[in-house]
Formats: sequence, C-alpha cells, structure tokens
Amino acid sequence: MRIGEISLVMVSCLILATALIGVSPCKELIARYGEGYLEEDCFDNQILHLKGSPYEMGYQQGILLREGVEKMTHDYVDKLIFDMAGIDRSASDFGMM
Repeated sequence: MRIGEISLVMVSCLILATALIGVSPCKELIARYGEGYLEEDCFDNQILHLKGSPYEMGYQQGILLREGVEKMTHDYVDKLIFDMAGIDRSASDFGMM
C-alpha cells in the first residue's frame, strides 16, 4: 500500500470509529422555540434543528435566527435599492457635504 492509500484507510477508520461511539464536537444550546432549537459547536458554527410542518419550520427559523435575518434583510435592501437605482451612497450625493 502506498502512503496515500494508508492515509485514506486511517481517516476512514477514524470517521467510522467516532460515528460508532457517538463522539461529537461539543455543542451548546443557544435558543429553543417549539420543537426547533439552535446550537453552536466548538468552532462557532451555528446548527439549526427544525421540526414540524413547512410553516412551523419557517417560523422557527425566523425566531431562532432573528438577528441574522434582520441584519441580512437590512443590508440587502439597503444595498439593493441604491444599486438598482444606480445611486452612489456617499454623503455628497444627498447634499450632506
């Protein structure tokens, strides 16, 4: 076996072993709403768990990710309107300088 094949076998065994013994990265519960909840792992990744009808899952997503949805919506709309109109957002365009 070549080194690449050995490495692949070792990684595969490691993945299988962690799956079998149930080892997972540390997770912290951030918020819960209905049957859905939001976790954060050791690497600051947010993990969203949703359960229910499509409407219920959408509502859970909006509640659990409220801050991110508000920021995304504000940033998107703010930039989109000005970009579509071809307006430079600098203060001089609005007579503020």
